[in-house]
Amino acid sequence: MKRLPTWRYLLEMIRYKPWLYLLHATLWSTANIVTILAGLLARTFFDTLTGKAHLPGALRDLLYYWSCSPCAG
Repeated sequence: MKRLPTWRYLLEMIRYKPWLYLLHATLWSTANIVTILAGLLARTFFDTLTGKAHLPGALRDLLYYWSCSPCAG
């Protein structure tokens, strides 16, 4: 059996079922973005508690991160 290079293997997967590939990529991207947003929200919250962040900026960031999250709409 001939070995395929990685790029060729990915291309074959995309050609096989493009909708499945897009669904898979979308779900993994969403999962990664949600964990990053959770960390940013926690950082903003704890910065606000310790007084190391300006409240208006922290509040603005919280609203921005919340509006960008998939659960917001």
